[in-house]
Amino acid sequence: MTTDMEIYPESSKLLDSLRADFKRASVDLPALEIDTLTDLAAERHRDSGVWEFLSIICGTGGAATVAVRTIGTWIASTVTKIRIKVGDDEFVIEARNAEAVLPRVADALAALRHSEAGTHAVTDEAVDGE
Repeated sequence: MTTDMEIYPESSKLLDSLRADFKRASVDLPALEIDTLTDLAAERHRDSGVWEFLSIICGTGGAATVAVRTIGTWIASTVTKIRIKVGDDEFVIEARNAEAVLPRVADALAALRHSEAGTHAVTDEAVDGE
């Protein structure tokens, strides 16, 4: 069973930096797949102008935990914010709120995994980062 999330950095340079961190994190974890995709929904690009995003697919064996940890480490070293989409939930993460928001991302990934298994649906509301 897999769960996935979409990560929307504010610039192409940040996308490259985050992709590199995920590539390093996934070397020993084949259950973590990273792809760069193009988002054709123009309304999402008003602020950043970035049309690409990272698609992170988390398999079993702790891949979701590694993904959330990778985001936390990366965002702590970067002065930026990113949007993460997990199922229907969307989170905005900055260095100043990462410690509070990343556990909610992990919970949303776990809830999505359970809902896909038929146990329950994601009920967490989106976080606006404010």
